[in-house]
Amino acid sequence: MKLYVDYEVIGVDCKPVEPVELTPEYLDAIIENTAVFEKIGYSPQVIADLTANRPDKEVDSVTLMMNKYNVTQSQARFALNLPLKYAPLFFDADECPRQIERIKTLRRMLQEMND
Repeated sequence: MKLYVDYEVIGVDCKPVEPVELTPEYLDAIIENTAVFEKIGYSPQVIADLTANRPDKEVDSVTLMMNKYNVTQSQARFALNLPLKYAPLFFDADECPRQIERIKTLRRMLQEMND
């Protein structure tokens, strides 16, 4: 059995024609990308500042975030493209670890299904 997820749920910056297959590896990437929120202090103001007040309009927000907060390109894209309705799940120091645990539980369940 295969499970699929809508691109919007995970904050992907492009809209694939087909839903993305939900795999343990895919969830591992999401878990890794959530580390960005701790690095930016769970502050949505960081995102606002990066997108609105870029000192150099030639440099994109992803590159600025990577340089300023020492995050990977994937982590920066995840934070910058997270749909606003999911912000309370990740931009909160108490809720973010709980959300990560939920994703890890889903990952374990998918791994068990695959085994």
